[in-house]
Amino acid sequence: MTALVTIRPMSMVLALVACLMLIPACAADTKPNDRAPDPVTKVDLQAIAAARAMTEFSAWGDQSVVAPNSVRLEEVLPRRGSIRVWRAWIQRDHWHPYTMAVADGAVIALGGFEAPELNRVAPFLIDSSADIKQLVAMARELAKLADPSGALNIAFPMAIPVDDDSVALSWRRPTSWPSDTTISSFDGGWQIRLTMLTQETRSYSQHWTPFLFVFKFDREGELKAWSRRIGEPFGAFGQIPPARMR
Repeated sequence: MTALVTIRPMSMVLALVACLMLIPACAADTKPNDRAPDPVTKVDLQAIAAARAMTEFSAWGDQSVVAPNSVRLEEVLPRRGSIRVWRAWIQRDHWHPYTMAVADGAVIALGGFEAPELNRVAPFLIDSSADIKQLVAMARELAKLADPSGALNIAFPMAIPVDDDSVALSWRRPTSWPSDTTISSFDGGWQIRLTMLTQETRSYSQHWTPFLFVFKFDREGELKAWSRRIGEPFGAFGQIPPARMR
């Protein structure tokens, strides 16, 4: 025998109202521009950042444990196709963040890691039809992604009028420091050399550090090789540089 259940009209109305009230909340959690990573990606990002932090701690003789679920994530660049970029924060005073990209379901280690995987992230940022001006702009983006301090406060001395940036003014290029150049190669590719100044915002001294990046692109705009050189830290006061990664 089948039991019959009587549903009162008022109960049906209340149930319908409750469902309608839940729909916007569900839609908000799944809309394309939601800034939270999916649960699986979030766990991966947190675990990778926590593991890297503990590796760095141990190098200093510190055996502190970082709980992955304590790692805070923030998206720092607008989505570009299938790629998203995240900055991971460890709950520890005066400790740098870690930058990671997520593309096609894979996590790509960038700034804050021992060997930033720029060759893996570059194809998602650079169009094969890019001209030299666009390549230079992308080279700066790659430099920011590789910044060990998370690109919180940065400046490119050759990219802005020096009158607009006191940090660029305060840095003096050493005689042994190569100039920023863009050179075409015999095979149609390009070599871009640029200087980036980054502030150690999580350090006690709040000092700045210069980095020299060299990027080699082929004629199709593919990143073939890159290198990074670190210079002597220096201190500067004044306005915050405009070229940030947010």
